[in-house]
Amino acid sequence: MKNCYLNVDIHDAESRFIYATCKLPMFDLLRQGKESVWKAKEAECCATDSADFRGSIQLVMMNQGKTGKILKEESDELERKRFNSYKQPS
Repeated sequence: MKNCYLNVDIHDAESRFIYATCKLPMFDLLRQGKESVWKAKEAECCATDSADFRGSIQLVMMNQGKTGKILKEESDELERKRFNSYKQPS
């Protein structure tokens, strides 16, 4: 993962052609012993046939290990309980 990149293609919804593309390095998501890693990224998007700037994209990327998955399931269960406690009685 240290030398890998995530390629993101952005398509025009009407014509279904690729409008722009960007390349994000994955080395920021290396956990290095941590249970999970979150990174906010902003990348410039360029046209595929030239280097013309088309815009930018903002995203949040996450790498979660198996122990993190267990913690996420517990967190989801707590969130469901909290949501159910706020429901109005009928």
